[in-house]
Amino acid sequence: MKKRRYERAQSAMEYLLTYSWAILTIAIVATIFFTLNFFDLGATTLGNYCLAQPQFLCKSAGMNLTGVLLINFGQNLGYNINIVGTSCVNNNSLPTFYGMTNVKSAPGQVVNLLFTCPINNKEIGASFEGKLWIEYNQGNNTNQVAEIASIATTESTTGIFNSNDYEFVTTPVNFTTYYDLAFSNEPSFSEYNMKPVYVSGFCCTINGDQSSDSVPNENIVVSNADQVAATNNALFVGDLEGWPVDNRAYTQAEVSSNILKFNEIAQWVHNAQPNLPVGFYGVVPVGQWSSAWGEVNYVTDASAYQAWINANNNLQGLAKNVSYIAPDLYDDIQTPYNWTQYSLADIKESHTLGKPVYPFVSMYYYSYPQQNTLVPPYVWALNLYLTGRYANGTILWGGYEIPWNSLSPWWQITQNFIRANSTTPIPTQPTNLQVFDSNQPHLVWDGPTFAGSNNIGGFVIERSYEGSQFLPIAVVNTTSYIDNYTLSGNYSYYVKSTNWRSDSLESNIVSINTTRDAFSTIFASSQSSCQLCYFDGPYQLWVDRLGGGQGFEVLPSYNNENGYLEYDNVNFSSIGANMITVNVSVPQTYGNIEMYVRVDNPNTGQTIGMITLTPTYSSTSPQKFELESNTITQITGNHNLYLVIPYRIGITYSMNITSFEFGQG
Repeated sequence: MKKRRYERAQSAMEYLLTYSWAILTIAIVATIFFTLNFFDLGATTLGNYCLAQPQFLCKSAGMNLTGVLLINFGQNLGYNINIVGTSCVNNNSLPTFYGMTNVKSAPGQVVNLLFTCPINNKEIGASFEGKLWIEYNQGNNTNQVAEIASIATTESTTGIFNSNDYEFVTTPVNFTTYYDLAFSNEPSFSEYNMKPVYVSGFCCTINGDQSSDSVPNENIVVSNADQVAATNNALFVGDLEGWPVDNRAYTQAEVSSNILKFNEIAQWVHNAQPNLPVGFYGVVPVGQWSSAWGEVNYVTDASAYQAWINANNNLQGLAKNVSYIAPDLYDDIQTPYNWTQYSLADIKESHTLGKPVYPFVSMYYYSYPQQNTLVPPYVWALNLYLTGRYANGTILWGGYEIPWNSLSPWWQITQNFIRANSTTPIPTQPTNLQVFDSNQPHLVWDGPTFAGSNNIGGFVIERSYEGSQFLPIAVVNTTSYIDNYTLSGNYSYYVKSTNWRSDSLESNIVSINTTRDAFSTIFASSQSSCQLCYFDGPYQLWVDRLGGGQGFEVLPSYNNENGYLEYDNVNFSSIGANMITVNVSVPQTYGNIEMYVRVDNPNTGQTIGMITLTPTYSSTSPQKFELESNTITQITGNHNLYLVIPYRIGITYSMNITSFEFGQG
């Protein structure tokens, strides 16, 4: 017996010695795979999973209401690959096309990967099941395809709205361009794959009355719904701006009463025309800058931003019966970075209501005296780019009784935007980005040209200030851009090519420390701050709503305070300046306006000069800008500069400043 025990022990030892390397190898491989979570199904709740095929990782699947799916992707193919396309398909069907992307993947590396899935319900909690495929290049082997996972996921409003996650996402496959345009002699937009909508303030009450105590009229609503359905309009849009729903400025009782009105109208439309989508222009989210206490910078003022969020959360019941959300993204805020912040915040809040999002955008400035002035092409392109990336569609508005011009830049850009689709080749990455001129950064880069029939996209310029988030500030079809909207401080930039449906990889990042040279043109829209900036309500002072070529519009104060614009760190050098010249537009109605030039403090600082701004145009003539100059006290060195207009009791006026500069007389 002892001998047999010894023999069994010897046999066991020989087994271990013989297979130890194999066991060790299996253990190491298992450790790597478990470390990379290749055996993790990614399931977070029962019925929600991402089951990867062998040699692939799929984890943390999450899909938003536009059908954009974000996963953690990994592969163990044994070599580096470059993923050039992604496809999400229902069940076992094969992909008919791949949305373009450009993501590098090494064995064992986990990266974010985005897919656009063909969703139908577009509602919070709606489920989707399907397959995920990739198209990739490996060395000289191009256009390889592989099924990487089976998924079941639930549409959600959380987790993937950080703009950094959208680096390579394609525009949703179900994106639609709607319109309600009123140009004289305009073409048939249906030929351009655009869908008409019906927008009316007379849709729902007797004689269009929208006073706070008016009530919706079912007969009028049903009659309008029947007419809209009969005329092939794609959407029914109620323009009912007289029923406020912002509980920061109105009582909860008033807000609740108006929510009931909106839901009642929507239900009547559904009952009369079940297949006609219904919604309301600009009702939700509530305007970020429409609080009772003035403009809110939601990035720096956390409490004000939370108050805005709370006001929108109060409107969850308003989404009960509407078919879609239609926020107002008209160009009132013309500093592009701020407009992008505002737009992304509005779109994100719209998605939380669980319905498709169709923002209203206009090719014209929204407010007097520029309401019939086209926004610059790079701003209009930015409008389309942002809505195309983050919304389900967009509604084009404007052109009332304006003659149609088929050569207008906005229309050329719009056609290119509509023409591009998911099969358009991915654009080439820009290279050799450089930046010059610390007074107004001038960017130049190398990249593909976009001209004529090939003008299907352009270049997206993204900017960061003092380490803030990179956000798009312009979309251009040239290989250069001058940023006229800067403060003093450090700016960083990169550029991407876009074909409207997907973007290239980023260029190199460049940085520049901007200053204010007193002897160069300083654009009015490059202010560092303004006294209680606000454009509606009882606290009007200065407004940066027009920017660019139209400059600042100045409105009166009602609270016995001076209005001013502040420019930090203006360099007058050791030579100094003794003259200032301002490019200004003043309506004849308001007479002469005195503007003081102060340094270091807007109220108690040294007054180095004063300019009397005289009227430049009448109310019946086109707006006109003129140069106004005057001498100032000689000043040298670096100073914070303030352009101040004193408060005047009973005087109301509106004027515009585009730029100014100092000199030696």
